[in-house]
Amino acid sequence: MFDSYEELGIRANISGHVISKPFIDTLPFVTEYLPESIIKEVRGMPVPTTDEYLAFSRDAFGTHHGRGNGRLRYMVAPSGPQRVGSDLLVGATEMAREFDAECHVHVLETKTQLVTGDEMYGQSLVAYMHSIGALSRNTTFAHGIWLTDADMEMIADAGTSISHNPISNLKLGSGIAAWRKLQDAGINLGLGTDGCSSSDSPRMLDVIKMAALLHKVTDPDYTSWPRVDEVLAAATIGGAKSAVLDDSIGSLEVGKQADMVIYNLETMAFTPRQKLDHQLVYSENGSSIETVIVNGQVVVDGGEVTTADEGALRAELTERLDEIVAWQDNLDDQNKVLTDAFSKMYHRAMSTHGPVNRFSGDEKAWLA
Repeated sequence: MFDSYEELGIRANISGHVISKPFIDTLPFVTEYLPESIIKEVRGMPVPTTDEYLAFSRDAFGTHHGRGNGRLRYMVAPSGPQRVGSDLLVGATEMAREFDAECHVHVLETKTQLVTGDEMYGQSLVAYMHSIGALSRNTTFAHGIWLTDADMEMIADAGTSISHNPISNLKLGSGIAAWRKLQDAGINLGLGTDGCSSSDSPRMLDVIKMAALLHKVTDPDYTSWPRVDEVLAAATIGGAKSAVLDDSIGSLEVGKQADMVIYNLETMAFTPRQKLDHQLVYSENGSSIETVIVNGQVVVDGGEVTTADEGALRAELTERLDEIVAWQDNLDDQNKVLTDAFSKMYHRAMSTHGPVNRFSGDEKAWLA
């Protein structure tokens, strides 16, 4: 992956994602609904140890961190606090501090994870991380939807960032993050697309528009709605800060690296030309982009990528479609044995009363 990003001229924090527990032991209730034979089989599958992951990460920092004239950085990425041991989570946090890198963790994306904290640790996942020393300014939470006020206070005090992924959250039915509460708590917010399988698009401009719109239906008080300047800040300097890069990118100013996007202002999105910031947030979808410069290098010129043959890449992907579909079908077949148990676990978690509700509907409608 480092080789590909280096060739394309992209700037990236590249994840060393890890799960160090058997998957069925990272979810509440599910083992109550699985046959013992399946539980034994899943728990018998190998998972990386803490020492193996930290050794791998230290080697990755030494080998890859800073490649591409500093554009490419390795980041430690414990998948979630419930998916790794406490020693791995703490070790990754300390290593991120050592290399001034990002520690990327999925935290409270779903109500299931809210219930998981209570079931596994007797406290919220954020409180658990705080208790073991796994919150820091180098830490970024992916999602951060099901946070309590107390969670937000701990996050703000630690200087931890949150990557807000509104399109992914909507597609997966995860809930709606508390935008205004997070802003008022002083938490740094960035914006993210999440993976293509959970959002269907890596287009940041789609995310920008959705972040600006979604939270307007959660509160009739229009003064609480996302402002254009807040959304643009999250999309730029907020994301840079979460990546521990705000001293070098995220804004156009003397002394920072030359990362910028140049738009054609003669397109319909900017016609008639009025409030350009509002038009960028609410009207532009990427079709007006003319030039992209990363670290001073032009990687998009005239709307065309200069560092890769997009047509050839799409053609190769099309040629491999049968292979991809066969792999997906095989994976679906293997997972059928888990479907019923996971469905029961999900409904049980959804019907468990929690301290917050991040769905748009009335919680009483689905409580047991």
